[in-house]
Amino acid sequence: MLIIANCTKQTLHFLFRLPERRHPSRIDIPSGQQRDLRSLFNLTDTQVEIVRKQCERYGFKRVDEISRHIKNFSGYLYSAKAVSSDNIAAAHEMKVESQEKTSEKEAFNAVLGYEQSTRDKAGKRLAKEVEVEVIEESDPRGPKKDKKVKMKMCVSEQGSKDKREIPVDVD
Repeated sequence: MLIIANCTKQTLHFLFRLPERRHPSRIDIPSGQQRDLRSLFNLTDTQVEIVRKQCERYGFKRVDEISRHIKNFSGYLYSAKAVSSDNIAAAHEMKVESQEKTSEKEAFNAVLGYEQSTRDKAGKRLAKEVEVEVIEESDPRGPKKDKKVKMKMCVSEQGSKDKREIPVDVD
């Protein structure tokens, strides 16, 4: 068996190449589901190993790795046996966590970039405080939800207790 599990919110369009085939093989795996490539494509042991190496190269993780924190997790797992729904749910949470950390890092860099742009040519601060608020809005195609603040970041001389403080040298 070579099970590929999709732990993301999107359909996985999985393509893989085998040396003896001219064109890549493709399978679509819906969100939260898994497929056995060995049985679907009649793969030999050697072919399974080739596909497994391709999975590793492109960020797929073995199912037994999800118990550890994985940095920049792709949301895709592979295994020699069926993946439990608990493992798929845990991997999905890990993917969401990874995406939130990436978003926070990008927002952090944007705040620092904007703070730099508010300085004069000599590098002196022109603003006492720069604050960025990230708001989560509902999907216009989905059910209406209230907007909620995902995070606030502030660059100031002293900072504040109710905001995430980003230390900046005072001029």
